[in-house]
Amino acid sequence: MRKDLWKKILVSALSVSVLAGNVAPAMAAVPADGMTDASETADAGANGYAKWEEKWESVKGDWTQIALTPGSNESELNFAWYSLASDSSVPKLKIGKGKKMADAKEYTATQTDATKDEKNDISYKSNKVTVTGLEENTTYYYTYQIDGKWSALEKYTTHSFQNFSFIYVGDPQIGSSNSLKGADTEEFYNAQSASVANDTFNWNVTLEEAMNKTDNEASFVLSAGDQIQTTKKKAPGKAAWVSEIEYTGYLNPDVLRSLSVATTVGNHDADNPNYTYHFNTPNNSEKGSNGVVGGTTGSHMEMRYL
Repeated sequence: MRKDLWKKILVSALSVSVLAGNVAPAMAAVPADGMTDASETADAGANGYAKWEEKWESVKGDWTQIALTPGSNESELNFAWYSLASDSSVPKLKIGKGKKMADAKEYTATQTDATKDEKNDISYKSNKVTVTGLEENTTYYYTYQIDGKWSALEKYTTHSFQNFSFIYVGDPQIGSSNSLKGADTEEFYNAQSASVANDTFNWNVTLEEAMNKTDNEASFVLSAGDQIQTTKKKAPGKAAWVSEIEYTGYLNPDVLRSLSVATTVGNHDADNPNYTYHFNTPNNSEKGSNGVVGGTTGSHMEMRYL
């Protein structure tokens, strides 16, 4: 298939459920890169979007949301999340079978310095944990620490290691509905919140509908790149912290507390290190490295998985 046709398909953020060895695409027509008005979608009925806008105001400043990533093999699961740099303790993550967390294992995170919120003068650390020894077709619960406090229990279920399905997405690109792309102005930064709120609502709807198509049996999501939108070109000198609101939106959907995402670096993810702080990716390659986020940078690597 021609490369330009692949791009047209993938840029539309298609969701595809793939059953091991058999492709069963579930495709929905989506406008080209730009704004899909979340307030006008069918899923925004009953004032759904208005309620989301109100909720967004209370969560948009939370940079500490956790990200789940498939491990280097089927028995591993990787985690990454932020905590305040001012907290001297090293966060831990605990995981065990069932709500009683039978045979729970506790892991101490590996920490690195992460992004600074320039606007509010707050620095963060990135925390990463690799859980090992997971069994197939088993329900686990996990909890993790942020600034010394344990989170609420979150559910994670493994499926068959031999016969499984996953969801394929391309260009979630949270923040792309901001029409003031490339403008280093206060107007651009003020428009970010509304744009990310819009895109996050649609991202959540996409994931929920995709999960429904797999009867909630998908083992993970495969993302072809461009998790977010903002680059240095679009926010000179401020891309690192401006893009954090986009990562907040990307990681916000509730389904991602129990569904891991295998991310690929896109050119919009590649020019500042936030991608490496938010995702604990295994089996990394340095081929084509730009010295910031590792290999496979600068353009999408969609075809690698097909």
